[in-house]
Amino acid sequence: MGNAILVVDDERNFRTGIQFFLEENGYAVDQAATGSEALLQLRENSYQAVLLDLLLPDVEGIELAEFITLNHPDTAVVILTGNGSINTAVRAVRYGVVDYLQKPCRPELVLQILARGIESKRLKKELIASRYTFEQLAAATWEGIAFFSDDRLTQCNPQFWELFHIAEPTAETPHHLQEFVKDWQACMTLLQQCPTGEPSIFESIGFYGDGTSFPLEIRLRKMREKGELSWVAAFRDISARKQDEMSRLKMQEELTNAQRMKSIGLMAGSVAHDLNNILTAIVTFPELLLMKMESTEKYREDIDLIRKAGQQAAAVVADLLTVTRGATSQKESCNLNDIIESYKGSLDYIQLEREYPNAEITFRLHPQVAAIEASPVHLTKTLINLLANGIEAAGPSGSISITTETRCLQKMKEGYEIIPPGAFTVLSVRDSGPGISEADLPRLFEPFFSRKKLGRSGTGLGLTVIWNTIRDHHGYIDIHNTPGGCCFELYFPITQKTATQLTPSTFTHPPVGNGEKILVVDDEKGQLEVTAALLKRLGYTPITAGNGQSAVDYLHKEPVDLLLLDLWMEPGINGYETYRKAKKLRADQKAILTSGYFRPEDKATSQTLGIRQHLTKPYSIQALAHALHDELQDPS
Repeated sequence: MGNAILVVDDERNFRTGIQFFLEENGYAVDQAATGSEALLQLRENSYQAVLLDLLLPDVEGIELAEFITLNHPDTAVVILTGNGSINTAVRAVRYGVVDYLQKPCRPELVLQILARGIESKRLKKELIASRYTFEQLAAATWEGIAFFSDDRLTQCNPQFWELFHIAEPTAETPHHLQEFVKDWQACMTLLQQCPTGEPSIFESIGFYGDGTSFPLEIRLRKMREKGELSWVAAFRDISARKQDEMSRLKMQEELTNAQRMKSIGLMAGSVAHDLNNILTAIVTFPELLLMKMESTEKYREDIDLIRKAGQQAAAVVADLLTVTRGATSQKESCNLNDIIESYKGSLDYIQLEREYPNAEITFRLHPQVAAIEASPVHLTKTLINLLANGIEAAGPSGSISITTETRCLQKMKEGYEIIPPGAFTVLSVRDSGPGISEADLPRLFEPFFSRKKLGRSGTGLGLTVIWNTIRDHHGYIDIHNTPGGCCFELYFPITQKTATQLTPSTFTHPPVGNGEKILVVDDEKGQLEVTAALLKRLGYTPITAGNGQSAVDYLHKEPVDLLLLDLWMEPGINGYETYRKAKKLRADQKAILTSGYFRPEDKATSQTLGIRQHLTKPYSIQALAHALHDELQDPS
């Protein structure tokens, strides 16, 4: 049964709904309402994945998950439950569950997780098959056999000459093995130390008749014939084996990375919501205090350190979710130069210049650079990360250069990645640092891989986020690495569409309200208190509700100017449903949606409902102030 999924859940409506959705997306789906039914289905059928609820009437779902992972290792297990806990999440990781999702969950995320889990199992199966194929190939390879004495060939089989690409040996054909094998004398020195009759195996480099080289395996054995010492050697071209080894290592690396991302994703997804709520207080209360304090007050610098630490923690959570969930970005036709110019006028760049006043940062932007399909937000983040890494490598007085240009590759370019022929807009960031060691290059884009001092700067995910951004934009990365510096080149495919003009950002003081009533809806008491304090400071009148239904009940009695809605709330209705009910009471009800993490489909859904503004927790007082002002001033 191809593309087969087994849904195990005691809720009939859920099973029917998810079956319909999965079948619409090309899967064949079976149902099971109990653990016993699931075991029967697993005995009779093969499944690529099992979608499993934890709460079943006859067995514990987590125990069933363990049974499936042990007895059906090629089947991906995804837990989708409304009754999860940290304990079951940890057990799920230990048992090898692909992912652990909480109900309610967007169907598109279920599709994404299922596809990733099935692909991971496929890679593992291919890895095992590849190892078996490699062993069979090594056993069946034809060998060249040669007898020699004092390095001179005395007899050899036809396969020997075929191996070295010599059609017909003549009097001029070399008859000394050192002319066929690199480092032959070193092999012979080792051979002298081996007992007679014991074979020795070496790997070396062989030379074809035209002088080109290839990897070679040599098995040597001493022998005595008529009292005289001689040797026999078996030669094997191991080019295919070496290529298989490289492919197998790459597949193993991909599988290991997939497993690492799965584990990180399980943990990140389970704590992100709660952690971002906590971080809101750590980020915003210091902002409130700083706004009330004079610049010379005693504890101002200490409070600002708390604020910056909260922002750094929020950046770690955001990068973790971006990397582990593989979020895609909304793209538009844009000019790379415009994105860079916009960044040069931002607070991020101004802060970078203040922090490194002696660093030399130069921009060489080609005026006729071609347009690309890109997300300005994600490319700005990429530029920020590249500059941060470059200036860290170059030092406080080092130099960084940023260039843009359009390149047309007539043939494949082999560098850090293999770049196919085509037209690209290229962003280059070069630093004057010591370069990257050869040992570190292969691991450069791994999550949390860094040679920086722990806690000194960054999240440890900056380069990983860059890698994901390039993959999302269908681009490529090349790295030119020397002791005098390092250059990152990012290749973006060009588009024929006209670039959209970007509006440069400028710093303004946060706009304030005029007593407008804002109903804050969130299931976290601490979040309600923090947001209410911010709203009062900004001149608004806050009202709070601990869940969606309480908010709707309030709206039946009193109108409000705007709803500040948390997307996911437990228990009860979520932000979407709360807004739908609010619009039935007042068709033009304004709202802003907040969440610890937004996926592209979340924003698309909310915009369909008429919600334009989104705030990602933890949000700053600046972000909140501008979002409120823009929404309240919008005439629609």
